[in-house]
Amino acid sequence: MLPMLPIKFSYVASIGALFLLMLLTYGTYLKIRSLQIERDQALLRVSDLQTHIKQQNEAINEFNKEADAYKAQVLESRRQANELLDESNKKYAILLKDKAPVQCEAAVKWGAKKAKELFN
Repeated sequence: MLPMLPIKFSYVASIGALFLLMLLTYGTYLKIRSLQIERDQALLRVSDLQTHIKQQNEAINEFNKEADAYKAQVLESRRQANELLDESNKKYAILLKDKAPVQCEAAVKWGAKKAKELFN
């Protein structure tokens, strides 16, 4: 009976080792599966962020187009204002160069005549 004991002990130890190996394998499988789930969630977050970044870039590009249009409009308005100012300064210089009559009635007629000449 003594010779059988080491064989049975070895058999029990083998079953125990096999069970332990199965537990370790299952634990490793669960850890791998957990990491795969985390990876998949991270990939989804990255995809969402890429979509959000793409939308923001499109909005920025649209904003830049609008800003360029406004800039062109401002520059055109500034050019027109400068032209108008130059024209007004020339007309004002003409008025200052000419001598207006001293008498009231003659001054009114002179002013009306100059207004027609300069502004029509």
